[in-house]
Amino acid sequence: MNKAPRTTELLYELVEAEYTWRITELSNYRNAVLEEQNPKVKTAMLRGGVALLYAHWEGFIKGGADLYYEFVTYQDCKLIELNNAFVSIALKGKINDLQTSKRLTANQDIVKLLIDKQHEKAFLPKESPIRTSNLTYDIFQDICTLLGLDIQLFENKVKSIDDDFDRNIEKTINEDLVNRRNTIAHGKYLMVNEEEYKRLYKIFVNKFLLTFKDLVIDAAQRKLYLRTPINNYPPSL
Repeated sequence: MNKAPRTTELLYELVEAEYTWRITELSNYRNAVLEEQNPKVKTAMLRGGVALLYAHWEGFIKGGADLYYEFVTYQDCKLIELNNAFVSIALKGKINDLQTSKRLTANQDIVKLLIDKQHEKAFLPKESPIRTSNLTYDIFQDICTLLGLDIQLFENKVKSIDDDFDRNIEKTINEDLVNRRNTIAHGKYLMVNEEEYKRLYKIFVNKFLLTFKDLVIDAAQRKLYLRTPINNYPPSL
């Protein structure tokens, strides 16, 4: 039976395991690419390397965020204790009813219900609401909002390793990785040189994935899912 992230210790163990196998595969592939001597084989491997980078970008962000979401569902929080992101998930059905109802009396009943249930245990759907298909900047930003993370930290991380970085992370995610991956995945030819691949690897593997892993654990430890977390945010990573 798979372990459930009921505690921060178990969450850490599961997120680390999710991270480790992906980094191992990415590192092994990168080494094989850089060691390849046949130019035609290397060209194909570089294109495949972009697709693999994207696969683990989407896979780890989805996997890590789902584990964090599941962890929060085990904390048995009251509705009034949760931050706005998790309250919106718990009340999504009622909010939709409020938007679609044309009866003032029905709306009044829904509002009363929401207010009366503030001090009850929050009902969070078992299935994670997180969707990462075609993981663009906007989707990543929504995930960061759910986890209580400051997306600016990821841009700061990129700039800390690349003094010549003249793009924001929105363009880095959307244009440099997602669009390239889509072009390759849809069977169109796109030349990827070794320096471009190494730069993408450095940004997404050495910084984005590592930073996301650390922040997920930090969010759980400091209870950023609560309306009043343990201490001020952001952490100094």
